[in-house]
Amino acid sequence: MLTTELLQDTHSGPVTLNPRWLRIPAAVKYSGLSRSRLYELLSEGRIKSICVKSHKGAERGVRLLDRESVDSFMLALLTAQQNVNAEDG
Repeated sequence: MLTTELLQDTHSGPVTLNPRWLRIPAAVKYSGLSRSRLYELLSEGRIKSICVKSHKGAERGVRLLDRESVDSFMLALLTAQQNVNAEDG
């Protein structure tokens, strides 16, 4: 899992963060899916993303993928495979 540890202070210890929004390279590492497959899933509407622009008139921005929608997609695949295996067995 993709996590970040932050050391708040000496009394509370490390805090582990799981970011909700991932850049494409982080989503590739997190999911194990290729960059092109992630873009296919985005175009099909099977995972969600946002584009954050630096200012209102900017033509380009940073694409951020919703980690929870990636998790939901992967869970749906797992469930479908388990159903197929249950029918075969």
